[in-house]
Amino acid sequence: MLESLLRVPDLCWHHRDLRPVASPAEHARPGTYDGLAGRFAVADRVGDQVVLVRDPLGLNKLFFAVHQDHGVVAASYLADLRAIGVPFEAIYAVPAGTLIEIDPRRQTLTCRRLHHLSRRSPAEASDLSAALDRIRTELDCYFGHLLRQFAESQVAVCLSGGLDSALVAAFASEHLSDVIAYTYSYTGGGAQSADVSLAQRTASHLGLPSRLVQAGPADVLGALHDSVRFGQDWRDFNVHAAIVNVLLADAVTRDARAAGRTSPAIVLTGDLMNELVADY
Repeated sequence: MLESLLRVPDLCWHHRDLRPVASPAEHARPGTYDGLAGRFAVADRVGDQVVLVRDPLGLNKLFFAVHQDHGVVAASYLADLRAIGVPFEAIYAVPAGTLIEIDPRRQTLTCRRLHHLSRRSPAEASDLSAALDRIRTELDCYFGHLLRQFAESQVAVCLSGGLDSALVAAFASEHLSDVIAYTYSYTGGGAQSADVSLAQRTASHLGLPSRLVQAGPADVLGALHDSVRFGQDWRDFNVHAAIVNVLLADAVTRDARAAGRTSPAIVLTGDLMNELVADY
């Protein structure tokens, strides 16, 4: 009735007290879902129904299909559904912050949006100082949660030289230990880019060790397959971004193995707006 091919780990916690949640499936019910923060994708069997839930920001992807041989199949990657014979046109995606209930025997599907991004009134939006204080408090809470749950993990910050990743790096340097900044540099275009220089200056200012990940044309082409398969967004700019992420991830993995680390690194980026705007 349900086959789960989900292989991207969940990372979520209770919004109010930041207690870690080991199994978000236990909370995949109306009325409890809004209490969870973080990133997760749930595929659970409840009686005669299959329940699918995706985190509020849609960070963990959740594809599904109703297959004649496998029943309801859920996957983190569209390619995993194609690998078991599901046609491309039969694959669907759960929207961010949404719960879907499927009854295979009755052949019914219901879809409910359980979470909406909060909207501020014009008066609230105009109070910039209060908004910044609120954002600062929430970020302090989330980074505190990361410290408690992953105190022994190395932290890799993907530092591009832009404001988004610089802000993430600043919070990481303030709250976390064993932080390394990773910056991508394309070596096929001549002189080093201004972004790389800004990233290195930012890392130096924050007192973070930095690692320059250099890649030429052959490296970029070598990363293309995984970028298209796992990035799951085939527009030009997003394929470019996925290639950079693959090359950075490979560097983080190699460094961890060389250092003899057995626990996975925590990777922080400033790419959230790409997720919110582009989604899949």
